[in-house]
Amino acid sequence: MKETKIVANVNNVTRTLIWRYIQSKGITLNKFCMDAKLHQSNIHVFLKGGSINTRTIERIGKFLDQNK
Repeated sequence: MKETKIVANVNNVTRTLIWRYIQSKGITLNKFCMDAKLHQSNIHVFLKGGSINTRTIERIGKFLDQNK
C-alpha cells in the first residue's frame, strides 16, 4: 500500500523540505525556527534523526506552504 509508505516516510519528507527551504532562502536553522515559531533545539534534534509530534509537523507544513 502506497499510503503506508507515505506515512512511514513523513519524517524524512519533512526533514528534506526543511533543508531545501533553508538552502533556497540562504538562512540559518535558527532563522527558520524563529520565523516558523518553532523551538530551534527540537528542530535540530529532529533534523539529526529524532522525532517531533504531528502538531509540529503540521505547523512546519503550514509555514512552508505560506512562505513558498
